[in-house]
Amino acid sequence: MSEKEVVSPESKISYEGFFEPKQLFRVIQKWLKENHYDLVEKEAFEKALDNKRFAKYSLEPFKAINDYAKFIIKLKITLSDLEDVVVEYHNQKLPMSKGKVSISLTGVFETDYENRWDTKPFYFFLLTIFNKFILKTENTYLKGRLKDEINSLKFEIKSFLNLYRF
Repeated sequence: MSEKEVVSPESKISYEGFFEPKQLFRVIQKWLKENHYDLVEKEAFEKALDNKRFAKYSLEPFKAINDYAKFIIKLKITLSDLEDVVVEYHNQKLPMSKGKVSISLTGVFETDYENRWDTKPFYFFLLTIFNKFILKTENTYLKGRLKDEINSLKFEIKSFLNLYRF
């Protein structure tokens, strides 16, 4: 059975103002592609009320590090009170959306994701010994790398949203 450990507890990014939702998703997808993550969309929900929209997305991109370990980033994106507006900036009219964005990121380090070491009791015993003594430093290094990658994605999203402060 695979073991999942939350390495980076839930951190949130909140923003209220003008932005382009499509561009936000492009920034996230670009970062995931550059860092070799495979995107898995767990949930997508959109609702329109009068002239405002609400959307909720749950994404779980993952990256297999080796045959034994992989990184999972749990992204929960909530867009609320979205309304289409036209903003004039430097004598140009730009179509944008105005609303609230809330993004939460959680980093999960998963080991034995293919369940190879649970087939026999002896394999499980070997796995315990390997984890405790041999793979301990490598797993610690990988957990640190996952934290760095989550901070990088968080910085990328914050930088993008900061572009729209008029």
